[in-house]
Amino acid sequence: MRPPPGAAYARFVRQRPDTRMRLPPLIVTSALAIALWAAVLTILRRQRAREAADASPLAMRSLRLQRTAIIWATIGVTFFFVWLISDAAKLHWLRVLSLPAVVAFIAAGAALSGYAAWIKEP
Repeated sequence: MRPPPGAAYARFVRQRPDTRMRLPPLIVTSALAIALWAAVLTILRRQRAREAADASPLAMRSLRLQRTAIIWATIGVTFFFVWLISDAAKLHWLRVLSLPAVVAFIAAGAALSGYAAWIKEP
């Protein structure tokens, strides 16, 4: 029996099973989040080691605010990863809550970073 031409042909074509092994999105996204946090914490520790011992109080406050801004923005990116995971896991309530958290934490990190740059001595 010859299959009919056109769109109905797709029904008769045998689908090959996907032979490639893929990691679940939860594992990939979690690994990205862990790598991000490891990189951010390493950078912050190195920045803290390079601080001048005789820096002015205003410069120290600016550096502290900058570190806080980095942490807040990283929390926002982590909530973005949660948003991606909740899409794959069909957790609608978590998906609804995590997107505003992404926007809020990244915006707060940007505002803190701007304030830290504004109060820094020239």
